[in-house]
Amino acid sequence: MRGPSQIKKLEDFLASIFNQFKFDNLENLKKLQQ
Repeated sequence: MRGPSQIKKLEDFLASIFNQFKFDNLENLKKLQQ
């Protein structure tokens, strides 16, 4: 049971980093457009 739960945690971790990165890029684009 240990393997799948670790993989799930890794996926959640990567997803949170990706969402944060995407959000930062959106904020930067808004600043550039002003």
